[in-house]
Amino acid sequence: MLGVSNLYLCVLSVSFTITDGLVAGQVQLESSYGGSNRTVKLGSSFDFSWNYTGDLNSVEWGTKDREILEVNVTLFTLAIGGHSAANVSQYIGRCLGSWNRQSPGQVKFTLNRIKAVDNQVFIFKFVSDDFAASNVFDVVQLIVKGPPVVEIVPPALSTLRGVPANFTCHVEGFPLPTIKWKKQNGSVEREISANSADFKINSHRGSSQLIVQNASTADSGYYICKASNYVSDTARAFLGVVYPVMYEDHGLCPTSFVATKGESVLMCCPVKGFPPPQVSWELPNGTQLETESTVLHVRVNTESDFGCYRCTARGLEKNFLTANITIHEKKSNTNDTKIILTDGVNFAWEKVQGASNYLIRLLENKFLKENSLLGCGTSTSVEIPYSSLPFKSATEKSKKRQLEVVIEVWAYGNTKIIGDGIRYTNVEIRADATTSTVSLIILLLSFVIYNLQ
Repeated sequence: MLGVSNLYLCVLSVSFTITDGLVAGQVQLESSYGGSNRTVKLGSSFDFSWNYTGDLNSVEWGTKDREILEVNVTLFTLAIGGHSAANVSQYIGRCLGSWNRQSPGQVKFTLNRIKAVDNQVFIFKFVSDDFAASNVFDVVQLIVKGPPVVEIVPPALSTLRGVPANFTCHVEGFPLPTIKWKKQNGSVEREISANSADFKINSHRGSSQLIVQNASTADSGYYICKASNYVSDTARAFLGVVYPVMYEDHGLCPTSFVATKGESVLMCCPVKGFPPPQVSWELPNGTQLETESTVLHVRVNTESDFGCYRCTARGLEKNFLTANITIHEKKSNTNDTKIILTDGVNFAWEKVQGASNYLIRLLENKFLKENSLLGCGTSTSVEIPYSSLPFKSATEKSKKRQLEVVIEVWAYGNTKIIGDGIRYTNVEIRADATTSTVSLIILLLSFVIYNLQ
């Protein structure tokens, strides 16, 4: 096989031969590459250029057969009649050429978007107009270099204890970089062996996969992929290994709701965990439901929708947690039961747990002013005599012997109102017979005294 130095000597011997006996129109190169090397960066462009004298007919650019000084595969041709680019798949659209067609003159070829395939020997054939003149060849070796480009996928990963974890390192560069994996412990980087019991490495062209076989908390931390050719570069990825956990969190959401028919309730199972637990529900009517989350939306339509909802959360380690969430039916704060009060008959109401006092209000109507009566401590009844009613006028009081009223009862704790006020809408207060008789006697006596005067 012909070495680069031999190629150089071959070109020189041709030049010397031409120089010793020049033919009219013989092409001469003022400068040549002469088989030397040129280093180019992957992805860049490179110009091949010459100054020449002589009657140049064409220049052919191609790849060189290692055994002979001749074009093996043509890539681009410049000629008197024009130029042409060969249909070589790896070079389509990447080869350009220019020639000023003068003597002395200039020729230039450009190779764009340098690839790894361009790491080879190129040959250039200069052909004279004079068929008696010898062809002139020039040879150059491109040395393609590309620094490593490294990427780890994913750049961060969380996994459960005992579950495998995978990272894949993708590399580019020329020459193709070699790949090594390291585990960082503080400021120390320890190389990972492919035959380790804790790790497995699968290497392919341009990539390497690191498998953490049985992840433990000791495996948490940064992993480094180092790619090297004529230089080195690294990328890092983080692995977090966690225990599967599940616990109750009663502050997460309410466990008791009050609703009326037709309302919607959004309840949740008060459980957190990693990974998120699987949740099932048992409804008040015994129906079982499986959900993908801890949230359950309930539309309260019938009596059977009130009651206890039991949620069961299942963790990864087969442990269980249960919680009860209850929907209570909201009681109406209106009481329309007919109540008749006479003197000596107390107005009574249901006891409210925690109440230390009650406020009783007679709501204003056509005949009455609004009035408030304070109940006696924790007593749940009070007498409301007809004679105590705050009529708007004395005339009305004398005419009316019974009156329909609306009464509100509010329960107070030590510092605040407890619950909603209850409104009694169908209360009738009557004047008793004694009061009526006395009023009639007083009226008659007034009439007699008036007539005696």
